[in-house]
Amino acid sequence: MQGSTSNQGMFWSQARELFEQIVIWLDSHSICGLEHSQIEIKLLDNGCEVLRRLLQGYFDKRSQDEIEVQCAGTDSVNTTDKKKLSRKLTTLFGTVIANRIGYGGRKINTLFSLDREFYLPAQQYYLRLRQGYYPCD
Repeated sequence: MQGSTSNQGMFWSQARELFEQIVIWLDSHSICGLEHSQIEIKLLDNGCEVLRRLLQGYFDKRSQDEIEVQCAGTDSVNTTDKKKLSRKLTTLFGTVIANRIGYGGRKINTLFSLDREFYLPAQQYYLRLRQGYYPCD
């Protein structure tokens, strides 16, 4: 798949903006006197948000690059309608929105080719790689 070349940086601008704010905060005199645990907590919260924004940017980029295709379900029935739909996805970094093209028709379950590419489940779920503490969730 050919990636989009125009406005390529727009997908990452929100993550870059927050990263720069973090660096400015670390470089400021306002944190002098804070305990290291207070700095760590702030960095952890903002760091997870940077990662969430990067993941959202990735989903946004893939959505914009999505090419409309002919789509058939397991019953080999071709879909006739297509529309842009969104869904929430809860990740280790927080909730992101996946925008993608849905292919459906009358009495046909809607299919999403990007969901297949991303290995997204049929329904919203909470991602857990293993039992334990995840600082970003």
